Amino acid sequence: MRPVYVNLVPAALRMHAARRRRLTRWTLAVASSAALAAVAVGFSLHKQAQAAALRNEQRGLSAQLSETRAKLTAAADEGRRLKAEVQRADALRAKRCWSGMTGLVAACMPQEVWLTSMATDPHMPSAGAPVPLRLAAANSNSSEPVTMSAPTLMQLHGYALDHERLYEFMAALKQTGVFRSVELLKAGAEPLRQATAIRFQLTCGW
Repeated sequence: MRPVYVNLVPAALRMHAARRRRLTRWTLAVASSAALAAVAVGFSLHKQAQAAALRNEQRGLSAQLSETRAKLTAAADEGRRLKAEVQRADALRAKRCWSGMTGLVAACMPQEVWLTSMATDPHMPSAGAPVPLRLAAANSNSSEPVTMSAPTLMQLHGYALDHERLYEFMAALKQTGVFRSVELLKAGAEPLRQATAIRFQLTCGW
């Protein structure tokens, strides 16, 4: 025979226990939903905080980038200014190359010729890229590098005892290969002490 089970718990208590179990399950479900919602809200707030922090960082980087660009622009302007200064210095440095030039001219002069002045035309050099030339040293087979820049003309004023010595001087200047042209601008006889000399003006271009 199968055993027979008899529930002696009153029906009211059984119903109350069932309601309590249902209420417990509903409370757990609501609590779980609230916990999940709180997690989602917290995650969303965290993402918003991260986004705000990134925006602030982006604004800071943009400001730094603008500052860096301004510094680069200022540095570029300063570089152009310094380059112009260097170019002017290079042009003015040609004024210190007269030792080689005067040595060259002196080596070409006969004893009967002497100079009273020697200058560039125009007198002050302008800024520009220097042009290196090699001037032959007097009484030497070696050559000395001399940097010359604009202006590219030189005026020579002086005296010669006669025209033959003057032309000899001009021919010697041309034969150096340094000057592109040697031209006689003026020449005339002038009394000099108890004799007569030829006062001349030459222009030499390179």
